[in-house]
Amino acid sequence: MIGELWRRLVNLFRRDRFNRELEEEIQLHLDLRSAKLREAGLPDSEARYAAHRQFGNSLSLREASRDAWGLRWLEDLGQDLRIAIRGMTKNPSFSIAVVLTLALAIGANTAVFSVIETLLFQRLPVPRPTELFSLSRIIKQERGESFSFPQFVYLQRTSKTLGNLFGFAYRSARLWATELTTEVSLQLVSDGYFRALNLSAGLGRTLDDLIEEGGSPNLAVISDSLWQRQFARSHSALGGTIFLNGVSYTIIGVMPRRFTGVSLDYPADAWVQFRSQPQLDGASLLEAGGTNWVRIMTRLSSDASDRRPVAEASLLLQQYQASIAGGAPIERVKLEPCARPDSGFRQTLLSPVILLLGVVALLLLVACVNIAHLLQARAAARSREFSIRTAIGAGRSRLIRQLLTEMVLLSVLGAALGIVVAVAGSQALVTYLVSHVSSTGLVQLPPEFQCIDLHDCSRSYRRRPNGADPCTARCRPRSCFRA
Repeated sequence: MIGELWRRLVNLFRRDRFNRELEEEIQLHLDLRSAKLREAGLPDSEARYAAHRQFGNSLSLREASRDAWGLRWLEDLGQDLRIAIRGMTKNPSFSIAVVLTLALAIGANTAVFSVIETLLFQRLPVPRPTELFSLSRIIKQERGESFSFPQFVYLQRTSKTLGNLFGFAYRSARLWATELTTEVSLQLVSDGYFRALNLSAGLGRTLDDLIEEGGSPNLAVISDSLWQRQFARSHSALGGTIFLNGVSYTIIGVMPRRFTGVSLDYPADAWVQFRSQPQLDGASLLEAGGTNWVRIMTRLSSDASDRRPVAEASLLLQQYQASIAGGAPIERVKLEPCARPDSGFRQTLLSPVILLLGVVALLLLVACVNIAHLLQARAAARSREFSIRTAIGAGRSRLIRQLLTEMVLLSVLGAALGIVVAVAGSQALVTYLVSHVSSTGLVQLPPEFQCIDLHDCSRSYRRRPNGADPCTARCRPRSCFRA
């Protein structure tokens, strides 16, 4: 079986040699028959004529031999492609119109769907994201997303049903590394942050690995994007030093490319420990019981319908608030699924983006109708060509296969150009949303486009008030779209 397939492939790529050998073999059979008939007493001219008559139609025999010793469907496909390309070059205006129409429609739909995929369907790039939940506090029917650091420490030490609690907070900082200064986004994280997310460093180690060994508080893990921008993906970055707000940190690891933190609004460039907060801000919030700045998440292996973690968290925080002077009462704690990246403006931006998707979907429908009309007009203009092909022996199936080949070729060219349009369209859409969001006071969106890599469209919109509660700081933070 394999040997026969190999012979067919060899004959396909050595077609001239195969045709020459076939002609020689057919001529040999004719000569032998002619000699035999001459020996029987026929004249030479009659012997050759009788030999051809007995041998049969040589053209049909050639086609049958090619079918038996070659890959006829592949040869026909090559012929169809050559004919299709020749037809496109003879009528370039039609071909360009179809390809451009398809490219614009496909590119626009891909660009908008990329944003919707990020907003609706993209999950955190961690193992078992459905086990992740975020905690929020409810006071007089108002929801607050952050807690004070003492509240977080109390919950982490005393809870029994809340699973692997971990906390984090957002910061912006001035980074100095390799003689370059830039503004970056930080996440201050608690012990067990990476362990609860089941994440390991793509290069080097995480903070949890060094904390277990009693490491220094001035350690940092950087993102793949920052590694690329500042260190050109050099492995010498490990063990190197960066300065954040003038404080030196030793790089111990680089996170995998897809992980930029648990927030869609604030993608992290680096992760440092909570113990670094006083150095970064210039004033300590680690003892401030009245300042809410720590976000809390947990990984629960139990069913999400289990009410025990919520009840325990509410009870513990009520007890803690009652034990401190002037503590504001907390009615209850709410546990929310956090399989998708946290975002403060998902619902705000979702409606206009979905409306835009409907518009570009209608554009795709209109494009398909226009292309169908173009193809219909093209087929009417080629009626004489089809009649001639039918007259010389082409079957209906052969003509249909030829037309399908032409349509597939146009579709492939349109889709390929559509990828280019999608990249440009995505960048234009992101740039528009940056300016629109920053002017209306929304937060930032870092779209993870599939097969599209966007880098730092507007890194100037990255600051947020240090020490502010994320649920109030979202009122007027600046914004940035980045992948």
